Amino acid sequence: MLFANQMKILTELQDVDRRIDAYREKQEKLPAQLAAAESRVAAAEKGLEEAKERLKEGEAHGKKLELEVDGMRSEVDKLNQQLLQVKTNKEYQGLQKEIETHNKKIFSHEDDVLECMETIEDLQAQLAEASKELKDSSKDLEDQRDEIQKELKQVEVAVSEDEVRRKEILERVDPQLLAKYERVRAGKGGIGIAKANMKDSTCTMCHMDIRPQLLTELKQGDKIVICESCQRLLYTDDML
Repeated sequence: MLFANQMKILTELQDVDRRIDAYREKQEKLPAQLAAAESRVAAAEKGLEEAKERLKEGEAHGKKLELEVDGMRSEVDKLNQQLLQVKTNKEYQGLQKEIETHNKKIFSHEDDVLECMETIEDLQAQLAEASKELKDSSKDLEDQRDEIQKELKQVEVAVSEDEVRRKEILERVDPQLLAKYERVRAGKGGIGIAKANMKDSTCTMCHMDIRPQLLTELKQGDKIVICESCQRLLYTDDML
């Protein structure tokens, strides 16, 4: 039957169109995957710079504390020298009190120095981790870039081959039937035809019932039958 043969050709066209659609989708998604990898590298670079800056600030703060402690120790040394030269008990007690005050400050600052050293160790660990993250994400980017470029080339070749097949198929399709197929396909997620399940009288795409009259027309196989639910062109296994 001529019409049945036309529907068989449409199924071939539908297979090719769905492959092309899948390839086109991949062509859109692959660059997005690469962009995501590039974003991870950019974030890792930013993280590394921030870790470096935090460590730099921590080390500067530690140096400042050490200098302050050294200054206070020098002052205590001077006061101790002055103790050897005082002549009255009152002067001696005054210097002793001043030395005690400086020593308390030194002890406090030494605690701050130790705490700062621990902080610097943590910051050094963070810097090492940030450096590793950048190294890993950069390697991942290069690997993905090579793989994606390779895959994009393969997809491009596959699309070109299927577009040639599509042109060959179009030459065998009735223009009126093709127009209906293209119109339905455009509004139904790229799928313009659907197989009718003759055993349970349903459309295999929308799974809705097909009226007995339409089933009879499908069996006759001499005209277009459209699913009343999803509007796709229906065909049967007997047409293939």
